[in-house]
Amino acid sequence: MIAARTGDFSSFHPFMDYNAQIWHNDLDSLIDDLNTDSVSFLPLKWTSDYDGTTTFYSVIFKVCGYVHLEMVGKHVSDANLEQFQDWDKPRVFWNERSYMAMRTADASYQTPIAVSRATGNLTWVK
Repeated sequence: MIAARTGDFSSFHPFMDYNAQIWHNDLDSLIDDLNTDSVSFLPLKWTSDYDGTTTFYSVIFKVCGYVHLEMVGKHVSDANLEQFQDWDKPRVFWNERSYMAMRTADASYQTPIAVSRATGNLTWVK
């Protein structure tokens, strides 16, 4: 059901909000890997709710059947920037602790940010 609804990732579907969000310092290499493996993904560009000015980038993709990951970062090369769709809402709701963790994250690691919208009743989700 979820896989059929999220489709080819050419546009956003609310089921994509059921994901794990992970900070990733190198979205360009992630995009290259996804393209090499022919994995569909949705690239979004959005503004932080924390300071209202910082631009962030999200790459949402399905890792299996119905499990979505959203990799979030602050930098994307000009070569990949044109792929990103503008998104009018924040994808991550930062607080002081999470914002500072992201700012100090070691570039060689991926840092968990959040697990969003867990539910035990998928028939209720429209």
